[in-house]
Amino acid sequence: MAPRKRPSIFALLTGERATEYAECFQAKGTSVLVATAAATTSTDTVLSDDRDGARLIAEHLLGHGRQRVVVLTGPRDAIINRERCSGFADALRRARVKPLVTLRAAAPSYDAGYDLLREALRCRPTAILATSDALAMGAIDAATSAGLSVPGDLAITGFEDIEDIGRDGCLNAALTTISLPKQHLGRIAARQLLRRIAQPDTPYQRVLVETSIMIRGSCGCRPAGRATGSETGQGAANNGSG
Repeated sequence: MAPRKRPSIFALLTGERATEYAECFQAKGTSVLVATAAATTSTDTVLSDDRDGARLIAEHLLGHGRQRVVVLTGPRDAIINRERCSGFADALRRARVKPLVTLRAAAPSYDAGYDLLREALRCRPTAILATSDALAMGAIDAATSAGLSVPGDLAITGFEDIEDIGRDGCLNAALTTISLPKQHLGRIAARQLLRRIAQPDTPYQRVLVETSIMIRGSCGCRPAGRATGSETGQGAANNGSG
């Protein structure tokens, strides 16, 4: 009798501890795909091009003539924060603008954004680049509570385009942000997992998927919807097709 074939088992991993979990799963013979920024070359990865998205939104904000920039972000050891801050730095360096300060929170929450903005006001910024929508939302409300106009006195941008962020009445100013192509990422991830199960010995692949800006009011623009890097003349990232 032929030996019974072991069933294919796979894991789709996200989050900051994806690399750690990937090593554990692989040790047990599990097919792994990492769907987040992770410091690994021994798995398939599918992720949004956060660095290029951050560059794109920073260039957009700088295009409004804002020079006094503060960056709000989370812990330095989180890869996603490093990628987004690197993208901001790419744009600022090209524009020869040095950020006034980079303020870090233990977690990228609304409350953290509120508190960091109050601290940032000591620098008298005219623009805030936040690495998450939660931080940006807190910053907008803190600025409004301090008597500032957003975007008149202070332009603020986020990152992720979380659900309902664009609805009227959710914030004191509708948030301009980077939208992550979640459904497209999911489709590519599914294809990659199926390929890995069917062909377990093929080389690992890293797929970057382009992000896009959601133009709303907090940057100083009249809301105009979604724009990718190519549509705004900024140069698009690699668009993963599996």
